[in-house]
Amino acid sequence: MSTVLITTIRDRWLSGVPLSKISKEILRGAGQRARFIYCCSILSGLVLLPIAGRAASGELLAGSDDDDFMTMSLDQLTSIKVDTVFGASKHEQKTTEAPSSVTIVTHQDLQARDHRNLADILNGVRGFYTTYDRGYRNIGVRGFNRPGDYGGRVLLTLEGHRLNDALYDTAPSSMDFILDIDLIERVEVIRGPGSSLYGNNAFFGIVNVIPRRGASFDGTELALSTGDLDTQSARLSYGKEFENGLDIVVSSSWYESDGQDLISFQEFDAENLDREQASTAYTSISYGDFTLQSGYMRRYKDWPTAAYDSVPNAQDPLMFSVDERLFSSLRYEREIGDDMLLTARTYYDHYQFDGDYPYEYDDDPLNRLDANRDFARTRSAGLEFSVIANVGDQHRITAGMDWQHDFSLAQRNWDVGTEDVYVDVNNTANTTGVFVQDEWQLGEKFIVNTGLRYDEHDAYDGRIDP
Repeated sequence: MSTVLITTIRDRWLSGVPLSKISKEILRGAGQRARFIYCCSILSGLVLLPIAGRAASGELLAGSDDDDFMTMSLDQLTSIKVDTVFGASKHEQKTTEAPSSVTIVTHQDLQARDHRNLADILNGVRGFYTTYDRGYRNIGVRGFNRPGDYGGRVLLTLEGHRLNDALYDTAPSSMDFILDIDLIERVEVIRGPGSSLYGNNAFFGIVNVIPRRGASFDGTELALSTGDLDTQSARLSYGKEFENGLDIVVSSSWYESDGQDLISFQEFDAENLDREQASTAYTSISYGDFTLQSGYMRRYKDWPTAAYDSVPNAQDPLMFSVDERLFSSLRYEREIGDDMLLTARTYYDHYQFDGDYPYEYDDDPLNRLDANRDFARTRSAGLEFSVIANVGDQHRITAGMDWQHDFSLAQRNWDVGTEDVYVDVNNTANTTGVFVQDEWQLGEKFIVNTGLRYDEHDAYDGRIDP
């Protein structure tokens, strides 16, 4: 009877009959068993419909794993389709229990949609979009994206490790992202403020990227591609999970594109000034409760837009920018019984920017242009610690602290040749944060999340925020 009913639902739904109409017909005068089967089908995202079709055609055999779906309870069926998210509360939880609206983009989604960078992923997520000024991709959320913005209102993390740099708060989303997109297992897009746990940047949302483990490779992968605009890329990766539990991933990638030959603006046409090159390297070693991760990225980009009132179509000097990022992180994560999770992390981050801008300061009879150079560099190290514990049957408490020391926050701008210096600073800074959050389970359908955070920085007095 159950197979016949579910098959009927499937056939009518696939033939175009609205689900609301099917609901009214089935639930009107239906018995308790029919109501239960129908609710299972709807609440589990119609997961039973393709299975029922296979059962009706004799494709399923009694006693097989697939046949177990027919005997699952309502809770089991609904749990099949519910994704889990880590970044919302710093622990694994169902998206239905997270204190945010969450979208999960999986590795399978990336392959099916042929995304080539993080900006492509975010452009396909509700409420997010990116703009491109021929220099950088800028992340926007619900209309907020000022021209030239660095995306500092969105926190970008790699498995919980902050990737926004310490100087500009940049959230890299194009080829300047530190991980090759083919190494991504899933992307967690968490909408809304998360500052009580993460502090700065987590205002519009959090984008947490989970990289692939060695078990998903089980050997060596080689990927080569070519495309329009003289674009080529290559990636060589090795990953494996050994019998003793050691998990290793080592990968390196390279990308190059000449870009568009001619880009027309209202003021001028730019020719052959859209070239881009990028290379990345990534290593992950996990054993027991410890995970060591390191990543490196270097990106070169020509700017055809003559930004900052520079000279259009200049070739000598050429307008370009170079970004370099490096991070290394050691994480310890241990479950203590069934009611406590302990997490600690120490890390080192490096970011460097170099840019050349062509200007014409005076009338040179040889028509030579002047070069202005921009330089920025940050070097930071930090510690993070958090503990998550179940207190009674209703409360899950998350408490912890984070501390970061910036060894160098350097900026310099000068004219090459004359050596006229306009900016030359190199500061240090300390940032400390303490946070606590309570997930209060008021009932089966109600969870109240309350959080409090104290932040202290060398540049301003400490403050408490909810």
